[in-house]
Formats: sequence, C-alpha cells, structure tokens
Amino acid sequence: MTVVLGLLGSNGAVIGADTQLTAGNIKATATKVMAAKSEVPAPVKSFAIGGAGDYGYFQSLRMKLCRSIIEAMDACIKGNVPFDTNIVEDKINSALLPFYNDSIIPFYKCPEEDRPDVYTISALWARGAGSLWATDKMSVRLGLAGYDSVGYGAALATEYLHGLYREQSSVESLALLAIYVIWHVKRLMQLVGHETEIVVVGEGVSTHLEREFIQAIEQVFTQYVSAQANVFNFVVGNQDGSEASKKFGEVRALLDQVRQQISAIMSSSSHT
Repeated sequence: MTVVLGLLGSNGAVIGADTQLTAGNIKATATKVMAAKSEVPAPVKSFAIGGAGDYGYFQSLRMKLCRSIIEAMDACIKGNVPFDTNIVEDKINSALLPFYNDSIIPFYKCPEEDRPDVYTISALWARGAGSLWATDKMSVRLGLAGYDSVGYGAALATEYLHGLYREQSSVESLALLAIYVIWHVKRLMQLVGHETEIVVVGEGVSTHLEREFIQAIEQVFTQYVSAQANVFNFVVGNQDGSEASKKFGEVRALLDQVRQQISAIMSSSSHT
C-alpha cells in the first residue's frame, strides 16, 4: 500500500512517496519514484514519476510513460509553448490506454481483490515552467490545484495538502511539506510506512534526496508537533506563551538550515 503526492512550485516540483511494499503478510521496501532528465535535444527536460498500486505493473508502465513524457515535452518546446495540456494528455494516454487494455483489463473478469491497478503522478519541468499530472486507472488529470496525491493514503494526504499548500512556494519549502505530510500519513495509516522518498525537479535538476537526510527532517517535525502542543495549551490558557515561542524558534532555525541544504543539493545536481 502506498501514498504518492506531487507538488508544483515557483522554481520546480516535488514528488514524494512512502517506501513500504505490501504483498500479503510480507512487508518490504521499494523505490516508487523515478527521477529522470532528457538533455537531447536541448534544453534539458526534467521530470519524475511516482506510482501506487501493483508494483510490477507500475514498473512496466513508468518506462512507457517516461518515453511519452519526453515526446510531449519535446513537442511543446518545438511548438514554443510551455506545456500544451492537450499534447501532454494525448501523449500520456498513448502510453496508458494500450497498457491497460493489454495488461490489466483482461484481469477484470477476476474477483476484485485479484485485479491489478496502477496510479501515477508525474512532475514535468523545462524552461522555467512545469506541470503536474496524475493517472487513476484509465483516466488522466492535470493537477490544477498545484498538488495531487494517489494511493491508499491519498485521501488523508490531500486533506493535509488542502490546508497547508501555498501557490508559488519554492521547491525547497515544498520538499519539506511533502516530507511532513507523508510523515503524518505513515504515523496514522497502518499500511503506509517504512522510509520516505523525495525527488526534487527543477531547471536541469531531477534528483532524490538522501533518505538519511529525510529521516533527520522527520525528527525536526517531531519537535514541531511538540511545539504545537505548547501553542494549544497557551491558547486554552494552560501555560504562558514563552515556552511555545522558544520551541517554534528552535524548529524554524533548524528548518531554515534544511532549506539551504536542499537548495545546495539542487544547485549541485544542475551542474552534473
């Protein structure tokens, strides 16, 4: 079971997922987000694809989506349009629909629990512009809100994103938001878990954040939740505001350092 989410910002996009793979009573760890760049023909086209559902089917579909996304981005650049939604949607459908018809629909005669399904989120970025796309079984949708999520934990993730996402946020802040939301979903939903996987996409950049780095950020969010408890008790009159202010100041300082580190990672990746 999985949660995958995508976020679109002012200077890039983020795809995040948990890494738990469930097969019956067995739980394993799996990579669910692919980071990719296409450099020929210029300019560099950066994108990432994350998937939920039956893992083997996602691995097969994502390679087909990868080729279609590159074709769509090249067509948009050749036509001198940032991201023509009709072109992108048509190209994604050209990979999705034959895949479903050939590999998944034949299993729909089986009992529901034996039917495979695949859900994906893709983030595209080139020439200072980006877009976010999701596939849900055989349908394709554009992430008009600037965020989207799929998978078992999607409803809970979307509820958090609805309240916390801000348009034109930097990709550095969106990476923190993705980690925060997935961390909460992992805490609250039994079938979503293990580590968190984050890919940041920007101008000439599509790269995974180190999992040890993400785990350190999750520890900072543990402190943040503690600070929230102090604020609540201050609001309802159980304590003064000095302790809450102190804890929030400490958390803010730590997250400022994290944003700078993410920015450095993106800058380094754009030159490799």
